[in-house]
Amino acid sequence: QDRNVRSRRQRQMGIRDRGAPVTFDAGASAGDATGYEWTIDGPEPARGTGETLSVSFSVPGDYSAVLEVEGRNGAAARMRAGFTVAATVSA
Repeated sequence: QDRNVRSRRQRQMGIRDRGAPVTFDAGASAGDATGYEWTIDGPEPARGTGETLSVSFSVPGDYSAVLEVEGRNGAAARMRAGFTVAATVSA
């Protein structure tokens, strides 16, 4: 139970265990989106398109995720969030 509480607290702080999948989800984007582009910068970069992106990181460190959303009317929005990939916590 302590590990579950610790993991939940880490997720709330933007900390993820190394090797654990992270799913980025733009489903709450307002409006009628026509395209999504994800760019993950950090020690192990990643890119993807689509409303969701799932990535497993094997390299600990600080990362940033950038989402660019394009709407039907040509408008675009960009959002950035930072997170940390930590070494796996043992029980």
